[in-house]
Amino acid sequence: MDAVSLAHSNSLVGHPSVVLTDSFSLDSHSFLNGAYSSRISPLLSSSETITSSQNKSAGNDLMKGDRARAALYKPKSSDIIRGISRQANVLLGHDGNDQIWGGKKNDVLNGGADRDDLIGDRGNDFLVGGSGNDRLLGGQGSDTLKGESGTDWLTGGAGDDDLDGGAGLDRLNGGSGNDRLMDYEGGDRLTGGSGADQFGVGSPLTTKASIVTDFKPGTDQLNILRLGAVFKNLTVQERNDGILVLDQGQAIALLLGVRGDRLKADSFRFGQAQLADTLQKSLNQALTENPQATGLTATVFAPDGTLWQGFAGVSDRKTQTPITADSLFGIGSITKPIVATAILQLQEEGQLTLNDTLRQWLPELANNIPNSDRITVQQLLGHTSGIRDYTSEPDLIQRFFNDPSALSQQYTSEELLSFIEGKPALGEPGQEFFYSNSNYLLLGEIVEKVTGSTLATQLHQRFFKPLGMEQTFYAPQEKISKRNLTHSYVDLDEDGQLDDLNEGLSWTSAAGGVVSTAADIAKFSQALFEGELLVPATLQKMISESSNIGLGDLKNSRYGLGVEAGSVPKLGEFWGHNGATVGWQSEMAYLPDRQISAIVLATASESSGADFAIKIILENLQNTVQFYPKKSRSVLSDRFRG
Repeated sequence: MDAVSLAHSNSLVGHPSVVLTDSFSLDSHSFLNGAYSSRISPLLSSSETITSSQNKSAGNDLMKGDRARAALYKPKSSDIIRGISRQANVLLGHDGNDQIWGGKKNDVLNGGADRDDLIGDRGNDFLVGGSGNDRLLGGQGSDTLKGESGTDWLTGGAGDDDLDGGAGLDRLNGGSGNDRLMDYEGGDRLTGGSGADQFGVGSPLTTKASIVTDFKPGTDQLNILRLGAVFKNLTVQERNDGILVLDQGQAIALLLGVRGDRLKADSFRFGQAQLADTLQKSLNQALTENPQATGLTATVFAPDGTLWQGFAGVSDRKTQTPITADSLFGIGSITKPIVATAILQLQEEGQLTLNDTLRQWLPELANNIPNSDRITVQQLLGHTSGIRDYTSEPDLIQRFFNDPSALSQQYTSEELLSFIEGKPALGEPGQEFFYSNSNYLLLGEIVEKVTGSTLATQLHQRFFKPLGMEQTFYAPQEKISKRNLTHSYVDLDEDGQLDDLNEGLSWTSAAGGVVSTAADIAKFSQALFEGELLVPATLQKMISESSNIGLGDLKNSRYGLGVEAGSVPKLGEFWGHNGATVGWQSEMAYLPDRQISAIVLATASESSGADFAIKIILENLQNTVQFYPKKSRSVLSDRFRG
């Protein structure tokens, strides 16, 4: 389609999804005016972590970091936190309405919960608003601003900035410089400012049209975030206030004050359409070659910001209901990096240490666990505790085989741990790697003991709500709608027929109890491995404090504190985790050298191959990397650089 036919398309009239109003007032954000800006950046080894954390006092406080690391905890307090002017700072707000000011170096600022004001000042800064209605100002430099959930106001300022409002209806202003403004879910109000700016709109997650206030044809570009979008499928609708851009009939952007005849092909950027076709074909082929697999979904985040979602098969063999973006899967052990991140955040907040012992936090549960006075939180995270795996005990396996309905029963932690009671440890604490689901059952209990709330509450507050993971639940403690939950099938009696288990997940505990969608897990993977959830030093420890293990195609494979890592031929370094429960398989992978995330979720019995999901994801990644060369330096290596 040429520019004229694009401009005069009338394929959609009065599209109802365009939102033209918002709740911001300029006056309430006037302190953000001025030439400032932000982006992910290298952190010096001398950077410090200052936390608005746990102390017996509460109130509104002014904290200024010194060169010793500070861990101050003030639950639900409102603090003013200022970093050291001439060094790199890591400043954490946690709960309360905080004001956090960086210095002149490359800072990391995270507001945490509630309504926060974050000001990066100079340097190339990384600002994360967290949950709540936040205001982020990058300052001078090339900064990265992440609003996360809530109604946020992001201003880049000077420099070439990356802005992403996250979940909620946000306002993004790039300021001066060549900025990139991303709106994956739609509905945000985007202002590029001066410079040649890119506006990321129209992803597979988009539900409302983004509003672009100052699009400059010939200078700015619309970056269409749906991998597979092409120019010939775009249409526009003339309006009194501008041009409405549609992709395959869906409104994705309203360009205020722009005439249709001003838009040309070079006004748009697209991902690799050929890659989208290749990924979908590989998904279809995987299902065809594995008749015991019922349904598949996959999501890929490409380094250019584009996003692909694919589906194959059905969620219910009886009704032939197709897999969709709303289909829920048990993610199995991908639950572990989520729980591990919660533990590491508690460590950052000063609420526990990784050297705390199991008996120290769970004295009653620890009574029947050998060496509980010497087993540390870090050993639980890294599977070096020596504790036996309750899910591998013959008595539990036989119970499920004899009575499949036992899979759907509710279990307490005490009941599950009773299957290893009175049995010797697998090894001495800290000596060897023994993968054990019991470790993460106990870590879930520690989260609840430390916080005084349920694990489900903590996961929602820390991850699911801030990241917009609206279709993610902790099944052992939440009621899950059966309407979207995929059926899990296993040939229990080995008669060649698949049994529909429709199982519960109480028995999987904090080791594997999360249900989710591929898109939601992709949001978590991106946030974790690109530094939104943990400060750089903690994330580095999560990956590098590891034991050598053997994981099939992964060379030099190792297990860190809740994540697997290694290298794969033709792919390079690989971080992530796999998972499996009865009838479900999953894989989460991130390639730091290329900044690619990929997720595969499947309803597939183990008779289709225990590594079924792994094979699919490796094929997807190998297809993807052909289009994106290895970067000379990854985002995280920059941030760890001293």
